[in-house]
Amino acid sequence: MISGNDVYEVISALVPLYVAMFLAYGSVRWWGVFTAEQCSGINLFVDTFAVPFMGFKLIAVPGSTREIVSIKVDSDVVEP
Repeated sequence: MISGNDVYEVISALVPLYVAMFLAYGSVRWWGVFTAEQCSGINLFVDTFAVPFMGFKLIAVPGSTREIVSIKVDSDVVEP
């Protein structure tokens, strides 16, 4: 059964993500903070540096995948 606390945890995890996405979209589309050329530069940075380094950190740090792969079942954590 899904409790109210579980719903709260999911909502509290997703709200910051969607707020950041909305602000990024609005800063380009409505407010004109970034130009299309600047967006291309940001995307190039993310593709070239940010994602590969985050992937390397995920692989290089011992135990980091355990936190991602663990599954919560009836308040017990089952690790594969």
